[in-house]
Amino acid sequence: MSIDLLMVVINIVLGMLFIKSKGKGCNFLSGYNLATSEDRSNYDEVAICNYVGKTILLWAVFFVIGAVVDYFYQGFGIKLAFSLLIIALAYYIYIRYKKFDEKFKIAK
Repeated sequence: MSIDLLMVVINIVLGMLFIKSKGKGCNFLSGYNLATSEDRSNYDEVAICNYVGKTILLWAVFFVIGAVVDYFYQGFGIKLAFSLLIIALAYYIYIRYKKFDEKFKIAK
């Protein structure tokens, strides 16, 4: 249960840092940080950071659920939380690669 709660704190801190970064957190996104400044100017970096921050905050909910389940069934909650995280990561990767442009590209 302590691992679940530690993951909750880590995810909340990271999520809030991305949201409060006002677009500067994009430097920590894999792939996006390698794009040229000309390519990066075509995207709304504040919206990207808000989306990533809210996604990470959602992951914290998975570990809260895991902590509650661990309270009643020792060891099952952390497995559940990480399973939900893996499913969410797969969905996030799909959204990022399939719909990234339509979601975050600035219309010019």
